[in-house]
Amino acid sequence: MIPFAYLYNLDLESTWDSSGKTLLEQYHLQEQYDQMSASSLPKNYTHLIPDLRMPVNARASGTPSTLRDLLTGVPFERPIQTFTEDTLRAAFALAPATSLPRVTVITTHEDARAKKDKKRKQEDPLRHRLLRLARTLRGLTFEKWQVQGQASSPFLQRITRENCASLGVPNYFEFITTPMDLSTMYLNAERGLYSTLEAFRRDLYLVVDNAKTFNRKGEDVYDMAIELGTTYERLVVQEQVLASKKKKKKDKK
Repeated sequence: MIPFAYLYNLDLESTWDSSGKTLLEQYHLQEQYDQMSASSLPKNYTHLIPDLRMPVNARASGTPSTLRDLLTGVPFERPIQTFTEDTLRAAFALAPATSLPRVTVITTHEDARAKKDKKRKQEDPLRHRLLRLARTLRGLTFEKWQVQGQASSPFLQRITRENCASLGVPNYFEFITTPMDLSTMYLNAERGLYSTLEAFRRDLYLVVDNAKTFNRKGEDVYDMAIELGTTYERLVVQEQVLASKKKKKKDKK
């Protein structure tokens, strides 16, 4: 295919650049130029003009017989500019890499949580232990405490002077001076506010004692509070037994 888009409207044989060469010589276009000069246009070529996609004038003076004659005198949209070899090389050069490409590893939510817990355990074993205890205690449910048809726990909700009436205990602060709940304990553990296991235990038994103070003996919440304290003590004992077994296994190695 003849690249006439580069050739029309140029006096290529007499146009010289700074090196003293014609444009034909400069761009090695003599063969294509000769083909344009030797080509014969069909008699019905005028209907092809719109498809050339350039501002040609098909009704120029005379009757063009070759493609070269057809394009002679047609204004070119922009002048041809000669670029130096250094300019062309700079334009196509790739910027040097400054760092290695970043690799994104896609992990599941469970993987991310496991890695986060492992890091926490290594950095602060007490905090990790208390978070595990608080998470287990928050997951404790009671069949006699139903919320929307499902077993739940009365120790999850933080009770304040602002919400006690809406929770059905408007006189709560007539009996309780320091409220506490398992959700608050979990947040405290997450923020590292407990410096010892005993501090965590004091808050846990504050939850238990508050429930036993506000509710009468034999009532459901009273019994649930006792079960909550018992569950905590059992969890602590289980942790101690497990830690002892791990220590013995490590000593054997």
